[in-house]
Amino acid sequence: MTAKLGAAGTGAKFSPLEVGWVHSYWPGGPAFKAEGYPDGQVMNDGETIPDEVGTKDLTSDSGAAETTLTYVASSNVNSKPAIRGADTSGDHPPFSSPSFSPRIGVDPSDGFYASATGWSMVVIWNQGPMTNNEYGNVIEDKTSNTWFEMKLRASTNSLNFRLSSYLYAASIGWASGDTIAVMTKTQSNLHYVDVNGTNYVNIARAGFSLSGVQLFMRSTTAYPFSGDLAFVGIYEGDCTGDPAWSDFETWASDELGATI
Repeated sequence: MTAKLGAAGTGAKFSPLEVGWVHSYWPGGPAFKAEGYPDGQVMNDGETIPDEVGTKDLTSDSGAAETTLTYVASSNVNSKPAIRGADTSGDHPPFSSPSFSPRIGVDPSDGFYASATGWSMVVIWNQGPMTNNEYGNVIEDKTSNTWFEMKLRASTNSLNFRLSSYLYAASIGWASGDTIAVMTKTQSNLHYVDVNGTNYVNIARAGFSLSGVQLFMRSTTAYPFSGDLAFVGIYEGDCTGDPAWSDFETWASDELGATI
């Protein structure tokens, strides 16, 4: 394991991959860099966002006529690498993973509702303008057993969530150019959402497992993402209990300008 920044006897830099994510998508990470994409690479036709820690790479849908997603080496997320979606009236290609098998956070006795430890997720991006669409999807999982969705709404400047059959709106008053960090977790009887370090959802409701993820679009024809996406981490259980969590919070602040 890479030594943490500030650990006794070492000056090595902390990596966010020291947190025990089961899947992570990070345009600044070593697996992404190994893809060899140049700055400005168009991400429209079967390109890959590799899973930095697991085996569920995200691949773009190449079957639709889409507008452009691009890799940017110096993004609006504190000048760090990101995938950029333009403010557009057209459609971005969604990036999807194969189904998680087994699903994340499943209670083995049920197979649908989350276990007591459940799952958690961190997503960090810089929001772009939304002049052409009322909604812009960041990430989702919509299967026969699951519906998880995170999207921006333009008319209310809110960040909207769907956790199973429940809808939540975090009135964060976002503006174009804001860096946004979300930490959400679901357990057997808990829905929980923090945005930029402030809690918006903490309620006892039945959880659900996570079956896979899709970035940037609800489908090939709805809710294109506008902004720069810099980090996604998916965790089996509660990521805030990981031994490296406090170091990750510091890294997110120092490297990405984000408050977890």
